Amino acid sequence: MTNINIMIVDDDPEIASSLKYRLRALGYNILNIAYSGEVAVENAIKYLPDLILMDIVLVGGIDGVEAYRQIQEQLQIPVLFMTGYADEDTLHRAKLTKPYGYIFKPFSDRQLGAVIETAIYRHGVEKELIKIKQKQQLAYALGQELTTLLDPQDLLSVTVNRLLETFDYYHAHIYLLLQTDVDQDEQVWTLFLRSGTGKAGKKLLQEGHFIRLDAEQSLVAQAARSKKPVAVNDISKDSNHLPNKYLPKTQSEVAVPLLSGEQVLGVLDVQHATANLFGADEIQTLQIVAGQLSAALSNARSFSENSRKSAIIENSAAFVTLSELVSGQIIYINSAGVEMTGYDSPDQLIGKQIDTLCSICFVQDDDKRTVWREETELQRVDGTILSVEQTCFIIPKDRSRWTMLATVMTDITARKKSEEAINRYANRLQILRKIDQSILAAQSATEIASVTLDHVKNLLPCLRANVLIFDLTTYEAIILAHFGEPDLHIGTTISIDSQDDILFRLEQGEICRIDDIADLDYVASHKTTLEQVGVHSLIMVPLIAQKQLIGTLMLGVNDLADFGEEQDDIAREVADLLAISIRQAKQSQALKEAEERYHGLFDGMPVGLYRASPEGRILDANSVLINMLGYPSREALMMVNIFHLYVSTEQRKKWQEMIASKETIRGFQIHLRRSDGTTMWAKNRVNVVRDTNDEILYYEGALIT
Repeated sequence: MTNINIMIVDDDPEIASSLKYRLRALGYNILNIAYSGEVAVENAIKYLPDLILMDIVLVGGIDGVEAYRQIQEQLQIPVLFMTGYADEDTLHRAKLTKPYGYIFKPFSDRQLGAVIETAIYRHGVEKELIKIKQKQQLAYALGQELTTLLDPQDLLSVTVNRLLETFDYYHAHIYLLLQTDVDQDEQVWTLFLRSGTGKAGKKLLQEGHFIRLDAEQSLVAQAARSKKPVAVNDISKDSNHLPNKYLPKTQSEVAVPLLSGEQVLGVLDVQHATANLFGADEIQTLQIVAGQLSAALSNARSFSENSRKSAIIENSAAFVTLSELVSGQIIYINSAGVEMTGYDSPDQLIGKQIDTLCSICFVQDDDKRTVWREETELQRVDGTILSVEQTCFIIPKDRSRWTMLATVMTDITARKKSEEAINRYANRLQILRKIDQSILAAQSATEIASVTLDHVKNLLPCLRANVLIFDLTTYEAIILAHFGEPDLHIGTTISIDSQDDILFRLEQGEICRIDDIADLDYVASHKTTLEQVGVHSLIMVPLIAQKQLIGTLMLGVNDLADFGEEQDDIAREVADLLAISIRQAKQSQALKEAEERYHGLFDGMPVGLYRASPEGRILDANSVLINMLGYPSREALMMVNIFHLYVSTEQRKKWQEMIASKETIRGFQIHLRRSDGTTMWAKNRVNVVRDTNDEILYYEGALIT
């Protein structure tokens, strides 16, 4: 929290100053305060804060909404809008800028901290998602470039150099797996370095660097043997890392196998000068590059120097066909094409129209191109559909006639699934953000649970859902919220078995799956009603806050098979958010009750009590002090600067000198002016309250006449 730099934008200096001290007390850094929209735009560009806390209504040429719109044109900085009042048109314009939240004045420190932390968290997740998408898009772009290269060495050199240029790695090199003779009777598989970046790569190539496949202390050999990526995120803590004298700055490394089906072609090895770089997303991106390189390498190996005349090689890893240019009849299809379409032999496809398998991107018009490329779909013999990337090109019989159309396809179903997963994740973030916003607006634990369930049905494949809160002292569960179960009532108490295995598993943080709803006693009575709407099984997700089980999110589903690993992750994320928010709501209610008791004691003290800022602004005062000074209300007194109450300027200066050198002043006699102009003498006791940075937050004082 202490590393978060915030810029405050408010045209009221007192409010801005108060916010500054409140935010510092919460542990945030205040980077800058702007008092107008114009200055906010300039200072955002100048100081680059992590978050902007901006009042919607500002004096001057532009308001907070327009200021944020202008900032958005140049920077990606999250903003939280503050407002005490705003007309509908202004609020509508504010929504269009898609802020990271709103906070309505007046607000508590808890509310302020909650919306700031939520905004910072969501902004970080969105930035990470954008970063992942950008890297994967760059990986796909590299794959497009590789499909145009037919020389294997060009493929390897372009790949390692593009990786360094695009992803800012320390080093990249590629090994190819080859069989070598040890002697007349023995052959071994060896990984030979075939391309590397920089001076280190050049030196290793000159030395003929290689690694035996059976080498134990080698990530490259491990990746080739396991056919899976092998990563070390801190080489100082892993004995399997094989250090290289030419790469002294390496801190983390990942080796990704190059696979053509089950065959290992080689290994892509990438190193970075920063530890802990290679997470799951980074490795997935490198797997995309490795997959595209493998396909391109297989294709390149399949072409001979006379590739224009012998364009198709039977052992190409890609789907390849030749068809008559005019009739469209298939005259050749390779074994990969037969396998991809699901047929048993090429004979079943010879003579068929190529466009019965897929739409052809070749356009026979005045287009002067000889190569066309697009993404399309391939229909298999069993009716299933594959997503493919298709390249079509014309093969001439002689210099004057174009007679054949070659079609090359690669299966991109995995890539499409990855894109769909990213889109689902983006949708999940959007809905979770809506849940966050709804929870912030909720006033109670029941309302928090209800608004969460309103969104759960858009995230998870459930037909019914409810939130139960446990009392583990009485072993009872209370229904806090539900949807789709008219027979249930909020507040209903249900007995639970203290020896129940499900309760124990929930306490351990386990998601419990109940195949038959009749197995859960208090649900069994609703079995007929639930089955009528398709509910046959239950998912129980633990609600855990501060390492304690406080309840469960119960989901009614048609089939447990619909609930996979991805759904478990989503359910846990919702449950964690729900548990924390319910616990905070209950703590907030308890705090509110405590504050009410405090104010009762505060106002009941027989002496005048107050709090004041270092600038003299009165932050709070009890009724005794209000009556003592003759003001009609607390609000009226708080409009007055406490230093203006002193009759004597010299006495005020003396008090300020004393408080600057002491933490506490006792029994200091002061002469004060009451609201009607009369004066009074009182003894003043003052304590200085400081924040964690040793800066003064406020003064606490008591007046006795």
